[in-house]
Amino acid sequence: MASGVGLDMRQLPDEPMSGSLPACDEWPGTYPVTANPELLTIGEMARESGATARALRFYEGKGLLSPQRQGAARLYGRAERARLALVLKAKRLGFTLVEIRRMLEDGAASADGCGLSMSRRQCLEQIRLLEDRRREIETALVELRRTYSSFYVGIASASA
Repeated sequence: MASGVGLDMRQLPDEPMSGSLPACDEWPGTYPVTANPELLTIGEMARESGATARALRFYEGKGLLSPQRQGAARLYGRAERARLALVLKAKRLGFTLVEIRRMLEDGAASADGCGLSMSRRQCLEQIRLLEDRRREIETALVELRRTYSSFYVGIASASA
């Protein structure tokens, strides 16, 4: 027995097996999941949005997205693409997922049924929060630049 896996290599035929595997571009996994061009697979949605497939599954798990299913495949239509755009916008604005879900739910109940529902107070609070973060980042940058500059002082004094 060869290599201890229970397969005797001497029993395999020398000639090619009858029939052949299809070329890679003919394999079933490369065919479109749906004939509807308005529906995107998770990979297509990820490429279009710039989010990762993992993030899309995470958002689905948190109830922020609910794609259609065709077997195990997730399919995203226009409504889900628009909803993801709102999720990503709210993330860029610094909102938590809990806040985003609430805004999406409130937005769906609003008159126009789309967009992020946000109060004036909530908007001002977020502006203050982001300004605080900016100050913290600016302070950290000053400290890092000071540390970086000290490397040159150390090099100059070592070479003198």
